[in-house]
Amino acid sequence: MYFINVSGGGLRAAMYSMLMLQKCDSIAGGNLLDKTMLISGASGGMFATTYLRELFLQKKNGRAITLHNPEYTENVSKDVLNPIALSIVSNDILIPFHKFPLFDKKYSVDRGYVFEKFYCSNTGFPWEKKISDYREDEQSAKIPLLIYHAAVMNDSRRFYISPQPVSFLMRPHGKKALDNKLEIDAIDFRAFFRKQGGDSLLVTSAMRMNATFPFFFPNPSLPSEPSTYVMDGGALDNFGVETTLRFLNTFQDWINQNTSGVVVLQIRDSEKFEEPDAAEQKTVFARLTDPLGTVYTNMENMQDFLTDHRLDEMNQELRGNLEFVLFEYTTERKEDKAAMSLHLTTRDKRDLLKSVNRPNNVRSFNRLQQLLSE
Repeated sequence: MYFINVSGGGLRAAMYSMLMLQKCDSIAGGNLLDKTMLISGASGGMFATTYLRELFLQKKNGRAITLHNPEYTENVSKDVLNPIALSIVSNDILIPFHKFPLFDKKYSVDRGYVFEKFYCSNTGFPWEKKISDYREDEQSAKIPLLIYHAAVMNDSRRFYISPQPVSFLMRPHGKKALDNKLEIDAIDFRAFFRKQGGDSLLVTSAMRMNATFPFFFPNPSLPSEPSTYVMDGGALDNFGVETTLRFLNTFQDWINQNTSGVVVLQIRDSEKFEEPDAAEQKTVFARLTDPLGTVYTNMENMQDFLTDHRLDEMNQELRGNLEFVLFEYTTERKEDKAAMSLHLTTRDKRDLLKSVNRPNNVRSFNRLQQLLSE
């Protein structure tokens, strides 16, 4: 049983995730997504997995599709920064009155809408596809589950967005869980917005909520009382590992009884272990502001420390049958790394392509091949 976690990071993460998943699928003989139970992650990585899973479904429905086609990598990495920048000027500032119809309602045209339309135009993803349109295909295991998450700005909880009931992800699970002592830290989006048509949320909107970068996208305001505002899910979990761990924690007994184990594939657009920067003499002002800056810049490291500890604990619960295969975007020189943006240059794309065959990833591909043959 396979679980796929992809990192945030704009189009850099989108292109890198697509490249690595195509290579993994090739190694698996075109059956990687058939073996996958759950896909989760943040922002850019989910641009790729949303697109790839839709292609996989179309292939299952009889369309002649080769998932390894480089055209799909090119599609998901096409520029969306310029149209968003133009939208900021034309819609958000100068003429903020444009509306578009959707399911008998009208909504404001903003840079979030512009991104979704260009994403669909670039990839051929079906506009107006709702999260509920995937329910039956997920229930029948025709396609893997894909769960989005977004951070709630009001109180730091998270929304889990899925066509399936996911209340089991909302609270600590266990035979001795301290239910009356522990806060519920997540919300089932569909259940919470049942009366407001949560089932009708566009797939692209769920994906965009999962990737609400400050400035690039407007913070969605959701119809609750008081209004709920959300931001990039990567602020709480930049790799989707938390979603995977909660799923495994809930179903560990069934997994132990019915499977030979679990393989977690993590695809990240940066190195997991990087050398810390050298300490420098600081000005008085820098020393005052450093604590906040340090927390922000080390946020990903802090997430890694916690999830690594929990992955080790989960391995114990699964009787040592959890495998973790890591794919990292690395460069020969730090300054060569593609920018984390919604625009990739030709040089950026060239370096991302090179990263597929760097030694760290070759070792991971070899390990995946061993696991698939066991």
